[in-house]
Amino acid sequence: MRSFRRSLKAISPIFATLILVAIVVVAGSVVYMFTSGTFATMTGGAPTIPERVSVLAAQINVNGAGTGAVSVYAESQNGVSVSVSSVIIKDANGNVVTTVTPSATSPYSVSLPSSGTLVQIGSGHLTLTRVTKGNAYTLTILSTRGNSFASSTVIAH
Repeated sequence: MRSFRRSLKAISPIFATLILVAIVVVAGSVVYMFTSGTFATMTGGAPTIPERVSVLAAQINVNGAGTGAVSVYAESQNGVSVSVSSVIIKDANGNVVTTVTPSATSPYSVSLPSSGTLVQIGSGHLTLTRVTKGNAYTLTILSTRGNSFASSTVIAH
């Protein structure tokens, strides 16, 4: 009986250390989750919904005098309104040909409503001397938040 009592020992120091580290990691995770949510709401930094835009169609119309019109048909996807700062026209090699500032005059708009309504973004009566009829281009919408949304390939008409 005496030898049986002597062989009873506590857990080894290595296992005790591992258990303590695990407890500290779990407690730290819980505290981090609680404080990050609390601090975000206290400072007004509520989580933001990312902008998502579907570019459904685009067109470039060039007349013989080197002027024309650019139109992009797009809609917002996440229920977030998107304000458009510019539309970039790139050639087939990815080089920027020109940047278009959208017009707010009818039929054009400078923002995509949160309702997901299809909107025409663009501008008429532009100088498009570097755009050639029959060549392929890509139109990219830039939002005021700095996000970009590209169209598929467009042939200038």
